[in-house]
Amino acid sequence: MKVRRLLLAAALCACSKAPTENPAPVDAGAAHPADALPAVTEKEPNDSPQQAQLVTASARISGDLHAVQPASHPDEDWYKVQPATSPQQLRAELSGLPAGKIGLEVYDADTNKLQSLLGENGQGCLLPSYRVKGALYLRVFSPSASTGAYTLALQLTAPDPDAEAEPNDRPVDATTLPLDHPMHGTIGTPTDEDWYLVQLEPTATPTGTPTATATPTPTPTPTATPTATPTRDRDPRPRPRPATATATATPTPTATPRRDRDLDPSQRKRTVAALSASAAVPFMRALSAWMGLVALGVACGRD
Repeated sequence: MKVRRLLLAAALCACSKAPTENPAPVDAGAAHPADALPAVTEKEPNDSPQQAQLVTASARISGDLHAVQPASHPDEDWYKVQPATSPQQLRAELSGLPAGKIGLEVYDADTNKLQSLLGENGQGCLLPSYRVKGALYLRVFSPSASTGAYTLALQLTAPDPDAEAEPNDRPVDATTLPLDHPMHGTIGTPTDEDWYLVQLEPTATPTGTPTATATPTPTPTPTATPTATPTRDRDPRPRPRPATATATATPTPTATPRRDRDLDPSQRKRTVAALSASAAVPFMRALSAWMGLVALGVACGRD
């Protein structure tokens, strides 16, 4: 479900020449409840974000903008506000330098400038409400390169659900404003803008009842009559009979003569004797034929 968003902006319309002081100036010499905060002394060096003095709880810091060399780079003091629990609501009040100008700037955790305040002629700077979700940096400086003591009172309290959450000077940082929920805020400077985000639930659009559409009756399709397949005449020619397989006589296996080494000694002697007798018959026949030829030759010689 999509949620529509509505951004509301409240801005202070200043005259063509905006004053340099805050709409509600803070008297540096007046007594304030912040005087009861724990006292902390500034610790040098703290002239850059990398050297910023860490502040984790409410405190009243006594600092000094002193003369430095070279004079083209006047002194400035940096503080890193990082509460032990988050988120916290911060109220910052800066006073001092009755004969010069004093400024307070707010930076996010990535040192992007969020807001700048300026006071002069004994009037300090007030940051009435600022939401600290992780850490932010405060820079104390003098645009006129004035020197002297100052007091920076920092009060950290639980967030007020009915108060705006600074920084909300851009649409991306807008404070969420629930419906039917009053919320109070503060225009801290002549150029301050407060943005609010209102989420609107979409209104359900009634959907009409669809009109029923008549379903057409299907037209029956005639069924085709099957056509008889003509029967072919039988072939009058006689068909050859399949050949009858003739049985083939299975040859009788011939006994394989046993080798001599498979016979025992007595069988081996009888086998040798049989072989000798069978071999003697053709020898005797050949001998008888030879003797006949010799006898015939002798008879012819006599004649």
